[in-house]
Amino acid sequence: MPLFAYKALASNGSVTTGEIDATDRPEALRVLDKKGLQPVNLKESAAPVKKPASKGKPEESLRQNSKGEKKETPIPDGPIKLKRQEVVLFTEELSDMLSAGLQLEPALRSMENRQELGNLKAVSFKIRQIVRDGVNFSVALKKVSPSFGPLYCSLAAAGEASGALDDILKRQAHYLKTLAELQARLILAMIYPAFLILALYIPVESRLVDRAVLSSPEGRALPAFEMQRDTILSEAREIAHGDRDVGFNSQSTGLAPRIRDAEGRYGALGGGLAILAAFAGAGIALRRVGVDFRARAGVERWVLGLLVGASLIATLTTLGIVLSLLFESLRFFKLVSPTEFLFGTTWSPQTALRADQSGSSGAFGSVPLFWGTAFIGAIIAMIVAIPLGLMCAIFLTQYAPARLRSWIKPILEILAGVPTVVYGYFAALTVAPMVRDLGLSLGVTSASSESALAAGLVMGIMIIPFVSSMADDSIAAVPQAMRDGSLAMGATKSETIKRVVLPAALPGVVGGVLLAVSRAIGETMIVVMAAGLSANMTANPFASVTTVTVQIVQLLTGDQEFDSAKTLAAFALGLALFVITLILNLIALFVVRRYREAYE
Repeated sequence: MPLFAYKALASNGSVTTGEIDATDRPEALRVLDKKGLQPVNLKESAAPVKKPASKGKPEESLRQNSKGEKKETPIPDGPIKLKRQEVVLFTEELSDMLSAGLQLEPALRSMENRQELGNLKAVSFKIRQIVRDGVNFSVALKKVSPSFGPLYCSLAAAGEASGALDDILKRQAHYLKTLAELQARLILAMIYPAFLILALYIPVESRLVDRAVLSSPEGRALPAFEMQRDTILSEAREIAHGDRDVGFNSQSTGLAPRIRDAEGRYGALGGGLAILAAFAGAGIALRRVGVDFRARAGVERWVLGLLVGASLIATLTTLGIVLSLLFESLRFFKLVSPTEFLFGTTWSPQTALRADQSGSSGAFGSVPLFWGTAFIGAIIAMIVAIPLGLMCAIFLTQYAPARLRSWIKPILEILAGVPTVVYGYFAALTVAPMVRDLGLSLGVTSASSESALAAGLVMGIMIIPFVSSMADDSIAAVPQAMRDGSLAMGATKSETIKRVVLPAALPGVVGGVLLAVSRAIGETMIVVMAAGLSANMTANPFASVTTVTVQIVQLLTGDQEFDSAKTLAAFALGLALFVITLILNLIALFVVRRYREAYE
């Protein structure tokens, strides 16, 4: 076990030396702390260390060199100049020792023997010698170093008189550190505006110089050809900067003094602006430094304003969407009856260019569109998504081991990050032909490659993560006591899930399903690529249908006139879809909130 030689300060102020056995340096420090000793010097030693005899003169202290040999280092006779950081360190160290219960002289002796204090060892030694002669501590500070200013010495004198020197020094250290931070911030307040002005001015300066040179008589005599003029100006800049004596073109020599004068003039202008910005920043910083300025309150106001601004952006964006849809929808309803739009069963928005053409007024019955939206997104897709998503959630929460769950759940949630156009390609190229072949094999002669079933199946796969995630969270939130009670009554695990867990988690599951429906009815790419564009009111899953979002895309694609009923119909459809989605989201949030209130 290593042997550590130590020199420590006892509680009574006496210096003791010795050796201790410890595995490492931290353990040696803990042993000394248990003995009530404050370490001054601690080093690993292979042989016993004899206590050295202190033969130093009053004006000298001992210091170890890198080889472990001790040599005497002379201490300056005159006042010692200290940096601000050294004054702060001296104040903090002395206040900590005084707060620990040491008297002034033992505390100074301990600081004198600290190897890491450097220049402060000499200061501590000289102050201790003066205090030992009966001189006050504040007077000793003045004699030893001019770095302890009048305010510092006056506060030290007040601390001696009141017996609270440790508290006074601690506050003085805090004051000095705060003052240093304020000065650093003041410097930054001067530097940042100056650099900002220079960064903005330097790109502009070259343009100003060129403008001034071109407006001079020599500049007006330059050729009109831009490339030739730029070549002459480049040569003139090199001559002005001293990179060459003469140019290939004689005009460049005459322009060099103009460029030199313009650069000097505008350079001085930029420097002046930077200096003004620096002083302006310093002035603002100094005005902010005051007893009556509440920085915390100012920061809180800025943070509050930022949060309010973010909230207003979201709110105003929603309001802008609603108002834009509402105003354009009102224009549409001036051309088409709301009753025809909401209850009509024929959708043919193609209007004629001339009044004598057939179908000039168009047909804007939206019922086939909303039926197609519900048929694909709320019926077929939910038939796929709800059972699969719910069973996935049950397996992951009730049956799957933790290691398997950590793999399957991220893989399942990857489905939510797949772009919808990829789902559209998958539906059009893979699922749609399979659905068509299935329909033909079942005797459905009208089965086509564009069908509601193909789009609904792929859309259901797409929203499985939404249903599974919400159901997972809801099932996991069911209290364990309910499961334990069911199992204690003799129910099996599957019976507990069916009769206890699922009924308790039903509100959360319903909320997740409603949110998934809101996501499904707003889908566009899958329907465009797999379901077709025909607005049919049919319950045949092998037939082609369309949705509201697909028709909005069709109506607003290409060059359109925004004063015709055909184009304005897109805004009416968007407003209706917005209202439906909003209602579904509100119902889902209400159900989920009610569920959370029940179990939180």
